[in-house]
Amino acid sequence: MTSLEVRDPRLSAVVGRDVTFEKMADGCLFTEGPLWHPRGRYLLWSDMADGLTILLAEQNVDFSLNLADRVYVLEKGHIRYEGSSGEFRENESIRQQYLAL
Repeated sequence: MTSLEVRDPRLSAVVGRDVTFEKMADGCLFTEGPLWHPRGRYLLWSDMADGLTILLAEQNVDFSLNLADRVYVLEKGHIRYEGSSGEFRENESIRQQYLAL
C-alpha cells in the first residue's frame, strides 16, 4: 500500500474515505490516467514519455488480446508469462494454468 497525500477533499466523494491505494507502477516520467472502464472492467493508463499504453484486465481477455501487442500474466506481483499476443493465444498451457481458458 502506498501513502497518499489528498490535496483536494473532493477526492473522498469519488472514491470514499476508507479506500486503500496500491502503487501499480513507478519510474514513469509523464502519465495520463488511470481510467477505469466499468463495462469492460479494465484499467487503462499511458506513460507518454515512453510511448507506452497499459491495459490491465482481470477478465475479458479476448478484448484485451485484440488491442495488445504484448501480454504479461501477473501473479501476486510477479510476471509469470511475457510474450506477444499471438504467442499467448497459441500457448494453451499458460492460458489454462493462469486464466482457465
